[in-house]
Amino acid sequence: MIIRTVTEKDAHELLEIYRPYVEDTAITFEYDVPSVEEFSDWIRRISANYPYIAAVENGKIAGYAYAGVFKNRAAYDWSVEVTVYVKKGLHRKGIGAKLYSALEKLLAAQHITNLYACVAYPEKEDEYLTFDSVNKVGVDLNTASVSLLEYISGISKTIAKNIVDYREENGKFTSRSQLLKVAKLGPKAFEQCAGFMRISDGKNPLDATGVHPESYDATKAVLEKLGYTMEDVKNRNVVGISKKISDYKALADEAGVGEITLRDIVKELEKPARDPREDMPKPILRSDVLEMKDLTPGMVLKGTVRNVIDFGCFVDIGVHQDGLVHISEICDRYIKHPLEAVSVGDIVDVQVMSVDLKKQRIQLTMKIGQGTDKAGKSEHSGSGKNNVDNKADRSNRNNGGKNSRNDRNSTGSKNNNNRNKKPHYIKGKKNNFFDNIILDN
Repeated sequence: MIIRTVTEKDAHELLEIYRPYVEDTAITFEYDVPSVEEFSDWIRRISANYPYIAAVENGKIAGYAYAGVFKNRAAYDWSVEVTVYVKKGLHRKGIGAKLYSALEKLLAAQHITNLYACVAYPEKEDEYLTFDSVNKVGVDLNTASVSLLEYISGISKTIAKNIVDYREENGKFTSRSQLLKVAKLGPKAFEQCAGFMRISDGKNPLDATGVHPESYDATKAVLEKLGYTMEDVKNRNVVGISKKISDYKALADEAGVGEITLRDIVKELEKPARDPREDMPKPILRSDVLEMKDLTPGMVLKGTVRNVIDFGCFVDIGVHQDGLVHISEICDRYIKHPLEAVSVGDIVDVQVMSVDLKKQRIQLTMKIGQGTDKAGKSEHSGSGKNNVDNKADRSNRNNGGKNSRNDRNSTGSKNNNNRNKKPHYIKGKKNNFFDNIILDN
């Protein structure tokens, strides 16, 4: 498979890929299939400023992807909306991932730092719109917001709020079975949602996979039969397990499950479950701070933003438990969402406000040296200026901005000068510019 730049001559072939999405689903927000002429015009207009690429296999286009304007305001010059379409019948073959990876590389070369995707999601699943987007990926049970949890099968708005309340009261989940302790989350809801809830570093490595708890015993039997252990699951050493199975029916009978269930189990075990944040920079650790018990209120540390959610962000400070910076503690100015001030991968300075060893919870602030009631006096003298919100980069952080001292492009590589670089629009020179970037598989 090769990835190449799309031209207007590809309009007809791309339109045939796009057609079923319009006719059979609601995800395009379109009622009518555009004409070849209209589609060709789209290609021409989008390609004037952004990459428009296709995945080609055996001479046929298997899928395509492109980037477009996110919002028509100067503050969003470093942001784009990305779109990927894969030919019907070719899904789950890694085509979309390859297209996205190539698109990300091209956008990084244009100094684009933020990539957004709009996903259509229904309140009730039907033949035109399904729950696949979230339910096939799953969510991190210990960081997911109420609004995200609502999208999981079996989880209502009330239950989603109860999950977050339980997490706040009792600390992070260490087992999927704890969901049954959440108010109003009964056995039926658990049956529907458990497989989509992920717990990293939990008591059971299977809680981090898409294997449903009701299949845990069968999964353990299969692993033992094939010479694997739970440690192999934890360390992701089970990729290729399917190659060890010569007779699915016989193994399914031995494990006490159906053949289809066995294939689903193997498929989930083989998924890399790779967290892209692992490629991001490690926090700069202090030699005297290695565990939670070493933390004291007022202590100032450097950390890496690992996750950004509606009500704040989680920062890795090197003590095996991320600390939460509430949205009100990110910067002095008013922000509607944490992404207006921080992004995943940013290196930030934080001050410890409180530590709860029992609940395994750390509360942090980015308002260094401002002496809140919960935070003790800082161990390090400072100017008292917010390390995120400073005049030098305030004008460039209206949405999705990066920490100016450690700006990162979409691929995670250092790009400290992006704030001083306008996006590299290549009007009239699109082919020459993109052809200089290697896009093969």
